[in-house]
Amino acid sequence: MKVFPLNIFQSILFIGILSLFAMECATLRDPTQIVERTELPIVNIEMEKDELILPVIFQIQEDGSVEKVNMLTTSGDSEWDRMAVDSLMKWRFEAPPPDDNRKLIRKNIRVQLLPQEVMNVGELIAGSEADANVLYSRLRAGISFEQLVSQVADESSIGRSGRYLEDVNTADYPAHISKILIDLNVGSFSRPVQRNGEYVIFKRYGAHLP
Repeated sequence: MKVFPLNIFQSILFIGILSLFAMECATLRDPTQIVERTELPIVNIEMEKDELILPVIFQIQEDGSVEKVNMLTTSGDSEWDRMAVDSLMKWRFEAPPPDDNRKLIRKNIRVQLLPQEVMNVGELIAGSEADANVLYSRLRAGISFEQLVSQVADESSIGRSGRYLEDVNTADYPAHISKILIDLNVGSFSRPVQRNGEYVIFKRYGAHLP
């Protein structure tokens, strides 16, 4: 059973209960090695720092795999917290010695914070990965993004639609797309990115849209 983030009052209560539990059957500890870890999602919230440190308690099994995860504080984004717990459940720690019954591990997890930017963006949208790859190949062959946006308006062409968006806040996109946009140079386009069952090629524009 997964346990999701707690508010401050619940966190204090949980730690008190946990301490009593630990006296009987486990000792809170910090082992020397994590042998497997999955990447945590990027936090896409506005904060005056570039990383977030979240205290997490892992309950591990005899082989070092994770049985339960308790995040003692929240990132401020409930959806991110849910995805983070899913990821942390896949971590694996160094297995404790056979005579060691300590199964609780506390770790301070460092999480990257993604900056927010406001920019002008073009989207070239395809209904399938195959169609998106064709559009991407045409872009790489030298056909302009703007020409393809015009072409996909024709129902007989490859692609679903194209559009230009002014003053987009990258925080309005999922974190993985937000990072792609921030990393784009003005005038460059991305590889096809899956979004809500479709595939999108993004282009970053400067001060003016076509």
